[in-house]
Amino acid sequence: SGTRVIWRSPPYGMPPVVVRPGMAPSEKERLRALFLGLHEDERARSILKHLHIDRFEPGDPGAYQSVHEVMKWVESQGKRS
Repeated sequence: SGTRVIWRSPPYGMPPVVVRPGMAPSEKERLRALFLGLHEDERARSILKHLHIDRFEPGDPGAYQSVHEVMKWVESQGKRS
């Protein structure tokens, strides 16, 4: 009750699942399909629930625009010092 909010950050997307750049496209697609279907498997669903994740969805690059803006700002601060 004694806490006062002095600033709120912009919303950020969940950390994405990423793979190495040189991964074969067929392997990327296989992993993508696996993650997108985890919620359909009973055992995997219980693990997701424990992690407070309902399901994985295809990413929206726009969800990370605020991260890019913060990175630009941090980089500009480093150039000033």
